[in-house]
Amino acid sequence: MQAILQLVETRKQQFAALPIFQYIQDQQITPKQRLCWLPCLAPLSLGFGDLWRDILYRQDDQGDPLQILINRHTKEDANHWKWYIGDIQKLGFLEDLRFSQTLDFLWNANTPQTRQVCLKIAGLTYKAEPAIVLAAIEALEATANVVFTLTAQVIQELPIDERAGLRYFSSVHLLEDSSHSIFDTDQQLVEDLVLSDAQRQQAIDVVEEIFQSFEAAFQEIMDYVEQSPAPHRGVLLAV
Repeated sequence: MQAILQLVETRKQQFAALPIFQYIQDQQITPKQRLCWLPCLAPLSLGFGDLWRDILYRQDDQGDPLQILINRHTKEDANHWKWYIGDIQKLGFLEDLRFSQTLDFLWNANTPQTRQVCLKIAGLTYKAEPAIVLAAIEALEATANVVFTLTAQVIQELPIDERAGLRYFSSVHLLEDSSHSIFDTDQQLVEDLVLSDAQRQQAIDVVEEIFQSFEAAFQEIMDYVEQSPAPHRGVLLAV
């Protein structure tokens, strides 16, 4: 499994080099404008609630220590989507749109990659054995760490009254994820896991497909940022 963890770390560094993350760190742009793309994450953020609760979690763990570990982790993450809704409301993004306009924003022809991430992950992990699910979770945690590390930094640049109460994109979420990482308390169990050749190849394929899905989604999000005429206003229609 150590080879899989190393692959995840390598792909994480490549993911962090995407243009959207350079944009987020550009302090010549106002903090609110650098966060203009947050509504684009709705299919991901809300979809992950379903993934953690209905796909990755298994009611019958049959005493398997790996599945017990997975169940504990997925339970802790299953309700973070509520924080996303709270943050979007607090920041005022898309607040003036009618429901039909919001649907068009989320399901327009320019954003299929973002909508498909959770579908692809579900396909890769549904009924997969625990070792493969662990590899998938580690890839997911790596992408999340990149995103939330940078958004937390930008949130800190907002005026106190604008950032007060934010959780999903602030350091609150970042610290929460770090505090219950499956690799904190069970690191040795995971690192010592011996995979067969078939399992190793499947884990590699799953990790690669997850990162490719996220890369396509965040390139799509960067396209949205570049095409939006006034992203700092926080009230945007689909491009």
